[in-house]
Amino acid sequence: MNRKPRALGRFFHICVFVLCAAGATTAEIEIPDIETRIRNTGNAVPESALPPLPQPKLVPIPADLYVAEDPPPAAEIRAAEESKIEVEQAPEPEPVIEPSLAPRHQSVVSGSASFGAGYPGVLNASVRVERSGLEDGLFPFGAGFSWKSSDGYGTASAGEGFFDREVRFSLDAGDSESGEGRWLSLEIGERTDGMQQLNPEYYSVTRQDLSWSVSPFSSRSLRPLGGGYVGASVLFSGDVMLFSGDRPVQTGQPTNAILDESAYSLLPSVSVFWERGGFYTGLTGFYAYDSTTRRGEVHTGGGELAARYTAGSMVYSASLTAVLDSANGALVPFVLSVMHDTPGFPDVEDPVQLLFRAEGGLSSGLRGPAELLGEEPFSWAGFATASPADWFAEAETGLELVTGFSFRARAGWKASAFNRGVLLGDGTRLPNGLARVELFSRDRLETAAEAGWTGAMASASAGYSGIWLDETHFGVAHRLILEGRVFAPGDEPQWNAEVSASFPLDSGELPEVSVQGSVRPLRDVSLSLGWKDALPAVTGKNRFRNGLYRTACGELTLSAQVDF
Repeated sequence: MNRKPRALGRFFHICVFVLCAAGATTAEIEIPDIETRIRNTGNAVPESALPPLPQPKLVPIPADLYVAEDPPPAAEIRAAEESKIEVEQAPEPEPVIEPSLAPRHQSVVSGSASFGAGYPGVLNASVRVERSGLEDGLFPFGAGFSWKSSDGYGTASAGEGFFDREVRFSLDAGDSESGEGRWLSLEIGERTDGMQQLNPEYYSVTRQDLSWSVSPFSSRSLRPLGGGYVGASVLFSGDVMLFSGDRPVQTGQPTNAILDESAYSLLPSVSVFWERGGFYTGLTGFYAYDSTTRRGEVHTGGGELAARYTAGSMVYSASLTAVLDSANGALVPFVLSVMHDTPGFPDVEDPVQLLFRAEGGLSSGLRGPAELLGEEPFSWAGFATASPADWFAEAETGLELVTGFSFRARAGWKASAFNRGVLLGDGTRLPNGLARVELFSRDRLETAAEAGWTGAMASASAGYSGIWLDETHFGVAHRLILEGRVFAPGDEPQWNAEVSASFPLDSGELPEVSVQGSVRPLRDVSLSLGWKDALPAVTGKNRFRNGLYRTACGELTLSAQVDF
Protein backbone atom coordinates (compact mmCIF):
# COMPACT_ATOMS: atom_id res chain seq x y z
CA MET A 1 0.00 0.00 0.00
CA ASN A 2 2.92 2.34 0.81
CA ARG A 3 5.00 1.56 -2.27
CA LYS A 4 2.80 3.40 -4.80
CA PRO A 5 3.06 6.85 -3.20
CA ARG A 6 6.77 6.52 -2.81
CA ALA A 7 7.20 5.49 -6.47
CA LEU A 8 5.12 8.45 -7.63
CA GLY A 9 7.21 10.87 -5.57
CA ARG A 10 10.46 9.43 -6.94
CA PHE A 11 9.11 9.78 -10.48
CA PHE A 12 8.17 13.42 -9.86
CA HIS A 13 11.64 14.37 -8.63
CA ILE A 14 13.25 12.73 -11.71
CA CYS A 15 11.05 14.76 -14.09
CA VAL A 16 11.96 18.05 -12.39
CA PHE A 17 15.66 17.26 -12.62
CA VAL A 18 15.42 16.47 -16.33
CA LEU A 19 13.68 19.74 -17.11
CA CYS A 20 16.23 21.84 -15.26
CA ALA A 21 19.06 20.15 -17.08
CA ALA A 22 17.45 20.77 -20.44
CA GLY A 23 17.01 24.48 -19.67
CA ALA A 24 20.67 24.84 -18.83
CA THR A 25 21.78 23.50 -22.19
CA THR A 26 19.45 25.44 -24.53
CA ALA A 27 19.52 29.27 -25.62
CA GLU A 28 17.73 31.97 -23.56
CA ILE A 29 14.17 32.85 -24.55
CA GLU A 30 13.66 36.74 -25.10
CA ILE A 31 10.30 38.30 -24.21
CA PRO A 32 9.50 41.43 -26.28
CA ASP A 33 8.91 44.81 -24.56
CA ILE A 34 5.13 45.08 -24.44
CA GLU A 35 5.18 48.88 -23.91
CA THR A 36 7.47 49.37 -26.93
CA ARG A 37 5.23 47.36 -29.20
CA ILE A 38 2.13 49.23 -28.26
CA ARG A 39 3.87 52.60 -28.74
CA ASN A 40 5.47 51.75 -32.10
CA THR A 41 2.86 49.55 -33.80
CA GLY A 42 -0.32 51.37 -32.78
CA ASN A 43 -3.54 49.54 -32.18
CA ALA A 44 -2.93 45.94 -33.13
CA VAL A 45 -6.52 44.93 -32.56
CA PRO A 46 -8.32 44.45 -35.91
CA GLU A 47 -11.70 46.07 -36.45
CA SER A 48 -13.21 42.71 -37.11
CA ALA A 49 -12.44 41.74 -33.55
CA LEU A 50 -14.51 44.62 -32.15
CA PRO A 51 -18.20 44.06 -31.42
CA PRO A 52 -20.63 45.86 -33.74
CA LEU A 53 -21.95 49.25 -32.53
CA PRO A 54 -25.73 49.50 -32.21
CA GLN A 55 -27.34 51.90 -34.69
CA PRO A 56 -29.77 54.49 -33.18
CA LYS A 57 -33.38 54.23 -34.18
CA LEU A 58 -34.65 56.94 -36.52
CA VAL A 59 -37.47 59.08 -35.14
CA PRO A 60 -39.84 60.23 -37.89
CA ILE A 61 -40.31 64.01 -38.24
CA PRO A 62 -43.95 65.16 -38.15
CA ALA A 63 -45.24 66.28 -41.47
CA ASP A 64 -46.26 69.74 -40.23
CA LEU A 65 -42.72 70.46 -39.02
CA TYR A 66 -40.87 69.34 -42.12
CA VAL A 67 -39.70 72.06 -44.49
CA ALA A 68 -38.06 70.93 -47.66
CA GLU A 69 -34.98 72.96 -48.46
CA ASP A 70 -31.54 72.45 -49.84
CA PRO A 71 -29.05 71.08 -47.33
CA PRO A 72 -26.44 73.60 -46.23
CA PRO A 73 -22.86 73.21 -47.41
CA ALA A 74 -20.53 71.07 -45.36
CA ALA A 75 -18.45 74.11 -44.33
CA GLU A 76 -21.51 75.79 -42.80
CA ILE A 77 -22.37 72.58 -40.93
CA ARG A 78 -18.90 72.43 -39.42
CA ALA A 79 -18.99 76.11 -38.48
CA ALA A 80 -22.39 75.63 -36.83
CA GLU A 81 -21.20 72.61 -34.89
CA GLU A 82 -18.06 74.44 -33.74
CA SER A 83 -20.12 77.44 -32.61
CA LYS A 84 -22.16 75.15 -30.36
CA ILE A 85 -19.06 74.13 -28.43
CA GLU A 86 -18.90 76.39 -25.43
CA VAL A 87 -15.70 76.59 -23.53
CA GLU A 88 -16.40 77.32 -19.91
CA GLN A 89 -13.93 79.75 -18.43
CA ALA A 90 -13.55 80.38 -14.78
CA PRO A 91 -14.65 83.95 -13.85
CA GLU A 92 -11.82 86.32 -13.18
CA PRO A 93 -11.54 87.12 -9.51
CA GLU A 94 -12.54 90.67 -8.57
CA PRO A 95 -9.59 92.76 -7.47
CA VAL A 96 -9.45 93.54 -3.79
CA ILE A 97 -9.27 97.31 -3.33
CA GLU A 98 -7.98 98.75 -0.13
CA PRO A 99 -10.35 101.31 1.48
CA SER A 100 -7.73 104.03 1.15
CA LEU A 101 -7.35 103.30 -2.59
CA ALA A 102 -11.08 103.01 -3.38
CA PRO A 103 -12.21 105.33 -6.22
CA ARG A 104 -14.07 108.45 -5.14
CA HIS A 105 -16.37 110.91 -6.88
CA GLN A 106 -14.40 113.73 -8.41
CA SER A 107 -15.55 117.18 -7.34
CA VAL A 108 -14.35 120.68 -8.09
CA VAL A 109 -13.55 122.72 -4.99
CA SER A 110 -12.76 126.39 -5.41
CA GLY A 111 -12.75 129.49 -3.30
CA SER A 112 -10.87 132.55 -2.15
CA ALA A 113 -9.46 134.04 1.02
CA SER A 114 -8.67 137.71 1.59
CA PHE A 115 -7.32 139.88 4.37
CA GLY A 116 -7.01 143.63 4.63
CA ALA A 117 -5.98 146.21 7.19
CA GLY A 118 -5.57 149.95 7.19
CA TYR A 119 -6.31 153.33 8.72
CA PRO A 120 -8.26 154.28 10.75
CA GLY A 121 -8.77 150.98 12.60
CA VAL A 122 -9.76 149.09 9.44
CA LEU A 123 -9.70 145.29 9.51
CA ASN A 124 -11.33 143.07 6.87
CA ALA A 125 -11.20 139.30 6.34
CA SER A 126 -13.24 136.86 4.30
CA VAL A 127 -13.17 133.22 3.24
CA ARG A 128 -15.38 131.56 0.64
CA VAL A 129 -15.33 127.86 -0.33
CA GLU A 130 -17.53 126.23 -2.98
CA ARG A 131 -17.88 122.70 -4.33
CA SER A 132 -19.61 121.84 -7.57
CA GLY A 133 -20.47 118.18 -8.08
CA LEU A 134 -23.63 117.95 -10.17
CA GLU A 135 -21.77 116.14 -12.97
CA ASP A 136 -20.55 113.44 -10.56
CA GLY A 137 -23.73 113.06 -8.55
CA LEU A 138 -22.42 115.03 -5.57
CA PHE A 139 -24.42 117.62 -3.68
CA PRO A 140 -22.94 121.09 -4.37
CA PHE A 141 -22.48 123.50 -1.51
CA GLY A 142 -20.81 126.78 -0.61
CA ALA A 143 -19.82 128.39 2.68
CA GLY A 144 -18.53 131.86 3.46
CA PHE A 145 -17.34 133.90 6.41
CA SER A 146 -16.59 137.61 6.53
CA TRP A 147 -15.47 140.18 9.09
CA LYS A 148 -15.50 143.96 8.66
CA SER A 149 -14.65 146.60 11.22
CA SER A 150 -13.67 150.25 11.37
CA ASP A 151 -12.92 152.38 14.43
CA GLY A 152 -12.43 156.15 14.42
CA TYR A 153 -14.69 158.12 12.05
CA GLY A 154 -13.36 161.37 10.62
CA THR A 155 -11.72 163.44 13.34
CA ALA A 156 -12.60 160.94 16.12
CA SER A 157 -10.02 158.54 17.53
CA ALA A 158 -10.37 154.82 18.12
CA GLY A 159 -12.14 153.88 21.34
CA GLU A 160 -14.45 156.92 21.46
CA GLY A 161 -17.57 155.09 20.27
CA PHE A 162 -17.36 156.00 16.56
CA PHE A 163 -17.04 152.52 15.12
CA ASP A 164 -18.87 149.70 13.35
CA ARG A 165 -18.27 145.95 13.29
CA GLU A 166 -20.02 143.27 11.23
CA VAL A 167 -19.51 139.52 11.04
CA ARG A 168 -21.49 137.21 8.74
CA PHE A 169 -21.64 133.52 7.90
CA SER A 170 -23.46 132.04 4.91
CA LEU A 171 -24.19 128.51 3.73
CA ASP A 172 -25.66 127.35 0.42
CA ALA A 173 -26.43 123.72 -0.35
CA GLY A 174 -27.93 122.43 -3.58
CA ASP A 175 -28.60 124.29 -6.81
CA SER A 176 -31.27 126.97 -6.34
CA GLU A 177 -30.82 128.41 -9.87
CA SER A 178 -31.60 125.28 -11.89
CA GLY A 179 -34.95 124.68 -10.16
CA GLU A 180 -34.25 120.96 -9.74
CA GLY A 181 -33.86 118.91 -6.57
CA ARG A 182 -33.49 120.32 -3.06
CA TRP A 183 -31.59 123.36 -1.88
CA LEU A 184 -30.93 125.37 1.27
CA SER A 185 -29.71 128.92 1.89
CA LEU A 186 -28.77 130.19 5.34
CA GLU A 187 -27.19 133.44 6.54
CA ILE A 188 -26.31 134.50 10.08
CA GLY A 189 -25.02 137.97 10.89
CA GLU A 190 -24.32 140.46 13.62
CA ARG A 191 -23.67 144.19 13.29
CA THR A 192 -22.61 146.53 16.08
CA ASP A 193 -22.52 150.34 15.77
CA GLY A 194 -21.02 152.69 18.34
CA MET A 195 -23.45 155.21 19.86
CA GLN A 196 -21.10 158.09 18.95
CA GLN A 197 -21.49 159.62 22.45
CA LEU A 198 -25.16 160.42 21.76
CA ASN A 199 -26.31 158.38 24.78
CA PRO A 200 -23.71 158.21 27.58
CA GLU A 201 -25.54 155.25 29.16
CA TYR A 202 -24.98 153.04 26.10
CA TYR A 203 -21.79 152.16 24.31
CA SER A 204 -23.34 150.67 21.14
CA VAL A 205 -26.39 149.03 19.57
CA THR A 206 -26.30 145.51 18.15
CA ARG A 207 -28.49 143.81 15.59
CA GLN A 208 -28.45 140.01 15.20
CA ASP A 209 -30.29 138.36 12.33
CA LEU A 210 -30.87 134.92 10.90
CA SER A 211 -32.45 134.44 7.47
CA TRP A 212 -33.06 131.18 5.67
CA SER A 213 -34.73 129.65 2.62
CA VAL A 214 -35.19 125.95 2.00
CA SER A 215 -36.86 124.01 -0.80
CA PRO A 216 -37.50 120.34 0.08
CA PHE A 217 -38.79 119.73 -3.44
CA SER A 218 -38.34 121.49 -6.76
CA SER A 219 -38.71 120.18 -10.30
CA ARG A 220 -39.00 121.86 -13.68
CA SER A 221 -40.20 118.81 -15.62
CA LEU A 222 -42.41 116.45 -13.65
CA ARG A 223 -44.19 114.92 -16.64
CA PRO A 224 -45.29 115.93 -20.15
CA LEU A 225 -48.77 117.43 -20.45
CA GLY A 226 -50.35 118.80 -23.60
CA GLY A 227 -47.06 118.98 -25.45
CA GLY A 228 -45.42 120.86 -22.56
CA TYR A 229 -44.07 120.09 -19.11
CA VAL A 230 -45.50 120.48 -15.64
CA GLY A 231 -43.30 121.53 -12.72
CA ALA A 232 -43.75 122.24 -9.03
CA SER A 233 -41.82 123.55 -6.06
CA VAL A 234 -42.20 123.98 -2.32
CA LEU A 235 -40.43 126.80 -0.51
CA PHE A 236 -40.05 127.81 3.14
CA SER A 237 -38.35 131.07 4.06
CA GLY A 238 -38.13 133.24 7.12
CA ASP A 239 -35.97 135.39 9.35
CA VAL A 240 -35.37 136.21 13.00
CA MET A 241 -33.91 139.50 14.21
CA LEU A 242 -32.93 140.79 17.66
CA PHE A 243 -32.04 144.38 18.50
CA SER A 244 -30.52 145.59 21.77
CA GLY A 245 -28.47 148.36 23.34
CA ASP A 246 -25.07 147.60 24.88
CA ARG A 247 -24.28 149.27 28.20
CA PRO A 248 -20.69 149.59 29.42
CA VAL A 249 -21.73 149.36 33.08
CA GLN A 250 -24.97 147.71 34.21
CA THR A 251 -25.79 149.99 37.14
CA GLY A 252 -29.37 151.05 37.81
CA GLN A 253 -32.17 151.79 35.37
CA PRO A 254 -31.09 153.98 32.41
CA THR A 255 -32.72 157.36 32.01
CA ASN A 256 -33.06 157.14 28.20
CA ALA A 257 -33.48 153.42 27.72
CA ILE A 258 -32.95 151.56 24.46
CA LEU A 259 -35.38 148.67 24.79
CA ASP A 260 -34.62 145.20 23.50
CA GLU A 261 -36.73 144.35 20.47
CA SER A 262 -37.34 141.28 18.32
CA ALA A 263 -39.02 140.44 15.02
CA TYR A 264 -39.95 137.15 13.38
CA SER A 265 -41.32 136.21 9.98
CA LEU A 266 -42.22 132.99 8.17
CA LEU A 267 -43.29 132.55 4.54
CA PRO A 268 -44.17 129.09 3.16
CA SER A 269 -45.33 128.79 -0.46
CA VAL A 270 -46.26 126.15 -3.02
CA SER A 271 -46.02 126.67 -6.78
CA VAL A 272 -47.07 124.69 -9.86
CA PHE A 273 -46.49 125.71 -13.46
CA TRP A 274 -46.86 124.55 -17.04
CA GLU A 275 -44.43 125.45 -19.81
CA ARG A 276 -44.57 124.80 -23.52
CA GLY A 277 -42.28 126.43 -26.05
CA GLY A 278 -42.22 130.14 -25.30
CA PHE A 279 -45.32 130.09 -23.09
CA TYR A 280 -45.23 129.80 -19.32
CA THR A 281 -47.97 129.99 -16.70
CA GLY A 282 -47.72 129.39 -12.96
CA LEU A 283 -49.88 129.45 -9.85
CA THR A 284 -48.47 130.14 -6.38
CA GLY A 285 -50.17 129.95 -3.01
CA PHE A 286 -48.50 131.52 0.01
CA TYR A 287 -48.94 132.38 3.67
CA ALA A 288 -46.93 134.98 5.62
CA TYR A 289 -46.54 135.36 9.36
CA ASP A 290 -44.94 138.49 10.76
CA SER A 291 -44.50 139.39 14.42
CA THR A 292 -42.83 142.36 16.13
CA THR A 293 -42.50 143.34 19.76
CA ARG A 294 -44.69 146.45 19.62
CA ARG A 295 -47.16 145.73 16.84
CA GLY A 296 -47.84 142.05 17.46
CA GLU A 297 -48.75 139.45 14.88
CA VAL A 298 -49.84 139.98 11.28
CA HIS A 299 -51.17 137.08 9.18
CA THR A 300 -51.25 137.31 5.39
CA GLY A 301 -52.47 134.81 2.82
CA GLY A 302 -52.97 134.86 -0.90
CA GLY A 303 -52.29 133.47 -4.33
CA GLU A 304 -50.63 134.65 -7.53
CA LEU A 305 -51.32 133.75 -11.14
CA ALA A 306 -48.47 134.59 -13.53
CA ALA A 307 -48.03 134.18 -17.28
CA ARG A 308 -45.14 134.84 -19.66
CA TYR A 309 -44.72 134.56 -23.43
CA THR A 310 -41.39 134.74 -25.26
CA ALA A 311 -41.26 135.39 -28.99
CA GLY A 312 -37.72 135.86 -30.26
CA SER A 313 -36.22 138.83 -28.44
CA MET A 314 -39.59 139.97 -27.04
CA VAL A 315 -40.87 138.88 -23.62
CA TYR A 316 -44.42 139.69 -22.44
CA SER A 317 -45.51 138.93 -18.88
CA ALA A 318 -48.40 139.57 -16.51
CA SER A 319 -49.31 138.62 -12.95
CA LEU A 320 -52.37 138.96 -10.74
CA THR A 321 -52.28 138.48 -6.97
CA ALA A 322 -54.98 138.33 -4.32
CA VAL A 323 -53.74 139.26 -0.83
CA LEU A 324 -55.60 139.34 2.49
CA ASP A 325 -53.87 140.34 5.74
CA SER A 326 -55.20 140.73 9.25
CA ALA A 327 -54.06 144.36 9.59
CA ASN A 328 -55.02 146.03 6.31
CA GLY A 329 -57.66 143.85 4.65
CA ALA A 330 -57.77 142.72 1.03
CA LEU A 331 -55.76 143.94 -1.94
CA VAL A 332 -55.35 142.80 -5.57
CA PRO A 333 -51.90 143.78 -6.89
CA PHE A 334 -51.06 143.28 -10.57
CA VAL A 335 -48.08 143.80 -12.88
CA LEU A 336 -47.85 144.12 -16.66
CA SER A 337 -44.48 144.21 -18.41
CA VAL A 338 -42.81 143.99 -21.80
CA MET A 339 -39.11 143.58 -22.54
CA HIS A 340 -36.93 143.49 -25.63
CA ASP A 341 -33.40 142.20 -25.38
CA THR A 342 -30.85 140.98 -27.92
CA PRO A 343 -28.64 138.58 -25.95
CA GLY A 344 -24.91 138.45 -26.37
CA PHE A 345 -22.36 141.12 -27.08
CA PRO A 346 -22.46 143.08 -30.33
CA ASP A 347 -20.28 141.84 -33.17
CA VAL A 348 -19.66 142.62 -36.80
CA GLU A 349 -22.85 140.87 -37.93
CA ASP A 350 -24.97 142.47 -35.20
CA PRO A 351 -23.21 145.73 -34.26
CA VAL A 352 -25.96 146.96 -31.89
CA GLN A 353 -27.31 145.39 -28.71
CA LEU A 354 -30.64 146.96 -27.77
CA LEU A 355 -32.51 146.71 -24.46
CA PHE A 356 -35.95 148.01 -23.63
CA ARG A 357 -38.12 147.25 -20.61
CA ALA A 358 -41.36 148.75 -19.32
CA GLU A 359 -43.69 147.63 -16.54
CA GLY A 360 -46.37 149.04 -14.29
CA GLY A 361 -49.24 148.21 -12.00
CA LEU A 362 -50.02 147.98 -8.30
CA SER A 363 -47.41 146.56 -5.90
CA SER A 364 -47.55 145.51 -2.26
CA GLY A 365 -45.21 144.08 0.35
CA LEU A 366 -43.92 144.24 3.90
CA ARG A 367 -41.42 146.78 5.24
CA GLY A 368 -40.26 145.82 8.69
CA PRO A 369 -37.34 146.32 11.08
CA ALA A 370 -34.87 144.39 8.92
CA GLU A 371 -35.26 146.80 6.00
CA LEU A 372 -35.19 149.85 8.27
CA LEU A 373 -32.04 148.89 10.16
CA GLY A 374 -30.32 147.91 6.93
CA GLU A 375 -30.68 151.50 5.69
CA GLU A 376 -30.17 153.22 9.04
CA PRO A 377 -28.59 151.22 11.94
CA PHE A 378 -30.01 153.69 14.48
CA SER A 379 -33.63 153.52 13.31
CA TRP A 380 -36.33 153.49 15.98
CA ALA A 381 -39.94 152.79 15.09
CA GLY A 382 -40.97 150.61 18.02
CA PHE A 383 -40.30 147.80 15.57
CA ALA A 384 -43.48 148.43 13.65
CA THR A 385 -44.14 146.71 10.33
CA ALA A 386 -45.86 148.44 7.43
CA SER A 387 -47.62 146.89 4.44
CA PRO A 388 -47.15 149.57 1.77
CA ALA A 389 -49.06 149.56 -1.48
CA ASP A 390 -47.94 151.67 -4.44
CA TRP A 391 -49.05 152.50 -7.92
CA PHE A 392 -45.88 152.30 -9.97
CA ALA A 393 -44.43 152.57 -13.46
CA GLU A 394 -40.87 151.93 -14.62
CA ALA A 395 -39.09 152.14 -17.95
CA GLU A 396 -35.51 151.39 -18.96
CA THR A 397 -33.67 151.53 -22.25
CA GLY A 398 -30.11 150.92 -23.30
CA LEU A 399 -27.85 150.12 -26.19
CA GLU A 400 -24.32 148.89 -26.70
CA LEU A 401 -22.30 149.36 -29.89
CA VAL A 402 -19.50 147.25 -31.30
CA THR A 403 -17.23 150.28 -30.94
CA GLY A 404 -17.46 149.95 -27.13
CA PHE A 405 -19.90 152.80 -26.56
CA SER A 406 -22.93 152.14 -24.32
CA PHE A 407 -25.85 154.15 -22.97
CA ARG A 408 -28.57 153.42 -20.41
CA ALA A 409 -31.46 155.46 -19.01
CA ARG A 410 -34.08 154.59 -16.41
CA ALA A 411 -37.11 156.27 -14.85
CA GLY A 412 -39.38 155.02 -12.08
CA TRP A 413 -42.42 156.45 -10.31
CA LYS A 414 -44.13 155.32 -7.09
CA ALA A 415 -47.17 156.73 -5.28
CA SER A 416 -48.81 155.31 -2.15
CA ALA A 417 -52.23 153.72 -2.70
CA PHE A 418 -55.22 153.09 -0.40
CA ASN A 419 -53.62 155.00 2.50
CA ARG A 420 -50.92 152.37 2.89
CA GLY A 421 -47.77 154.35 3.61
CA VAL A 422 -44.13 153.42 4.08
CA LEU A 423 -41.82 153.74 7.11
CA LEU A 424 -39.18 156.47 6.60
CA GLY A 425 -36.97 158.57 8.84
CA ASP A 426 -38.22 162.07 9.52
CA GLY A 427 -34.77 163.59 10.11
CA THR A 428 -35.02 163.94 13.90
CA ARG A 429 -33.30 162.16 16.79
CA LEU A 430 -34.94 160.81 19.95
CA PRO A 431 -33.56 161.43 23.49
CA ASN A 432 -32.09 157.90 23.56
CA GLY A 433 -29.94 158.76 20.53
CA LEU A 434 -31.88 156.78 17.91
CA ALA A 435 -33.50 158.17 14.75
CA ARG A 436 -37.26 158.53 14.74
CA VAL A 437 -39.20 156.78 11.99
CA GLU A 438 -42.75 157.64 10.89
CA LEU A 439 -45.30 156.36 8.39
CA PHE A 440 -45.35 158.50 5.22
CA SER A 441 -47.36 158.54 2.01
CA ARG A 442 -44.87 158.84 -0.81
CA ASP A 443 -45.01 160.26 -4.30
CA ARG A 444 -41.55 159.78 -5.73
CA LEU A 445 -39.93 159.95 -9.17
CA GLU A 446 -36.43 158.56 -9.72
CA THR A 447 -34.35 159.09 -12.85
CA ALA A 448 -30.91 157.88 -13.88
CA ALA A 449 -28.76 157.94 -17.01
CA GLU A 450 -25.26 156.71 -17.82
CA ALA A 451 -22.98 156.80 -20.86
CA GLY A 452 -19.77 154.81 -21.07
CA TRP A 453 -16.97 153.60 -23.29
CA THR A 454 -14.74 150.51 -23.01
CA GLY A 455 -11.53 150.01 -24.96
CA ALA A 456 -8.69 147.49 -25.01
CA MET A 457 -6.94 148.95 -21.94
CA ALA A 458 -9.24 151.67 -20.57
CA SER A 459 -12.86 152.49 -19.78
CA ALA A 460 -14.76 155.62 -18.71
CA SER A 461 -18.35 156.50 -17.78
CA ALA A 462 -20.44 159.47 -16.69
CA GLY A 463 -23.87 159.30 -15.10
CA TYR A 464 -26.60 161.18 -13.26
CA SER A 465 -29.09 160.06 -10.62
CA GLY A 466 -31.92 162.12 -9.22
CA ILE A 467 -34.90 161.87 -6.86
CA TRP A 468 -37.84 164.17 -7.47
CA LEU A 469 -41.08 165.09 -5.72
CA ASP A 470 -40.58 163.72 -2.14
CA GLU A 471 -36.86 164.41 -2.13
CA THR A 472 -37.06 165.84 1.41
CA HIS A 473 -36.69 162.30 2.81
CA PHE A 474 -33.16 162.03 1.41
CA GLY A 475 -29.97 163.88 2.34
CA VAL A 476 -28.75 164.20 -1.26
CA ALA A 477 -31.28 163.82 -4.05
CA HIS A 478 -29.21 164.68 -7.16
CA ARG A 479 -25.72 163.40 -7.98
CA LEU A 480 -23.23 163.43 -10.85
CA ILE A 481 -21.12 160.25 -10.99
CA LEU A 482 -17.82 159.88 -12.91
CA GLU A 483 -15.63 156.78 -13.21
CA GLY A 484 -12.41 155.92 -15.03
CA ARG A 485 -10.30 152.77 -15.23
CA VAL A 486 -7.11 151.52 -16.89
CA PHE A 487 -6.10 147.86 -16.99
CA ALA A 488 -3.74 145.38 -18.61
CA PRO A 489 -5.02 143.64 -21.75
CA GLY A 490 -6.25 140.06 -21.66
CA ASP A 491 -8.98 138.05 -19.98
CA GLU A 492 -7.11 138.08 -16.65
CA PRO A 493 -5.51 141.55 -16.31
CA GLN A 494 -2.23 141.57 -14.39
CA TRP A 495 -2.89 145.07 -13.06
CA ASN A 496 -5.60 147.74 -12.98
CA ALA A 497 -6.27 151.16 -11.48
CA GLU A 498 -9.53 153.08 -11.14
CA VAL A 499 -10.93 156.30 -9.75
CA SER A 500 -14.57 157.21 -9.01
CA ALA A 501 -16.21 160.46 -7.90
CA SER A 502 -19.74 161.37 -6.83
CA PHE A 503 -20.62 165.08 -6.78
CA PRO A 504 -23.76 166.23 -4.89
CA LEU A 505 -25.68 168.79 -6.93
CA ASP A 506 -28.20 169.98 -4.34
CA SER A 507 -26.07 170.42 -1.20
CA GLY A 508 -22.74 171.72 -0.04
CA GLU A 509 -21.38 168.33 0.96
CA LEU A 510 -17.91 167.24 -0.12
CA PRO A 511 -17.71 165.03 -3.20
CA GLU A 512 -16.97 161.35 -2.58
CA VAL A 513 -13.68 160.50 -4.32
CA SER A 514 -12.15 157.02 -4.13
CA VAL A 515 -9.09 155.49 -5.80
CA GLN A 516 -7.97 151.88 -5.98
CA GLY A 517 -5.26 149.87 -7.69
CA SER A 518 -4.39 146.18 -7.79
CA VAL A 519 -1.65 143.98 -9.15
CA ARG A 520 -1.50 140.21 -9.66
CA PRO A 521 2.08 138.96 -9.14
CA LEU A 522 0.89 135.36 -9.40
CA ARG A 523 -2.06 133.86 -11.21
CA ASP A 524 -3.95 133.12 -7.99
CA VAL A 525 -2.67 136.01 -5.85
CA SER A 526 -3.64 139.67 -6.03
CA LEU A 527 -2.66 142.72 -3.95
CA SER A 528 -4.83 145.84 -3.68
CA LEU A 529 -4.44 149.33 -2.24
CA GLY A 530 -7.48 151.59 -1.93
CA TRP A 531 -8.43 154.94 -0.44
CA LYS A 532 -12.19 155.28 0.08
CA ASP A 533 -13.82 158.74 0.30
CA ALA A 534 -10.48 160.48 0.60
CA LEU A 535 -11.50 164.19 0.72
CA PRO A 536 -12.79 164.34 4.34
CA ALA A 537 -9.48 162.93 5.58
CA VAL A 538 -7.53 165.47 3.49
CA THR A 539 -9.65 168.45 4.59
CA GLY A 540 -10.09 167.32 8.22
CA LYS A 541 -13.89 167.27 8.02
CA ASN A 542 -16.51 164.67 8.96
CA ARG A 543 -19.06 162.88 6.82
CA PHE A 544 -22.65 162.66 8.11
CA ARG A 545 -25.52 160.33 7.22
CA ASN A 546 -28.91 162.07 7.01
CA GLY A 547 -27.37 164.94 8.96
CA LEU A 548 -27.58 162.91 12.19
CA TYR A 549 -24.74 160.38 12.43
CA ARG A 550 -21.10 160.25 11.37
CA THR A 551 -20.05 157.67 8.81
CA ALA A 552 -16.72 156.05 8.01
CA CYS A 553 -14.57 157.98 5.52
CA GLY A 554 -10.96 158.35 4.48
CA GLU A 555 -10.24 154.62 4.89
CA LEU A 556 -6.84 153.59 3.48
CA THR A 557 -6.70 149.80 3.12
CA LEU A 558 -4.08 147.33 1.90
CA SER A 559 -5.44 143.87 1.15
CA ALA A 560 -4.40 140.56 -0.38
CA GLN A 561 -6.50 137.80 -1.93
CA VAL A 562 -5.66 134.21 -2.75
CA ASP A 563 -7.83 132.18 -5.14
CA PHE A 564 -7.87 128.39 -5.05
